[in-house]
Amino acid sequence: MFSDIGPLEVLTLLVVAVVLIGPDKLPGLVSDTVRALRGLRELAQGARAGLRDELPPEIRDLDLTYLDPRDPPAGGRRP
Repeated sequence: MFSDIGPLEVLTLLVVAVVLIGPDKLPGLVSDTVRALRGLRELAQGARAGLRDELPPEIRDLDLTYLDPRDPPAGGRRP
């Protein structure tokens, strides 16, 4: 997701965050953001598990990763 961000960009973002938010409020904001992201991830995983449990057994383990638009096939359409 953030693999194209270099160390200079990360340092720039940290400096801007310290200037805008302040060094005393930054740790609390970071921990609140991390907590919210973890909660969203758990919510998504729970929804995915609930949906998988509701599917009929014949399609429950169907692999649909080849339909992921973020990973286009190299040689055309996959079967």
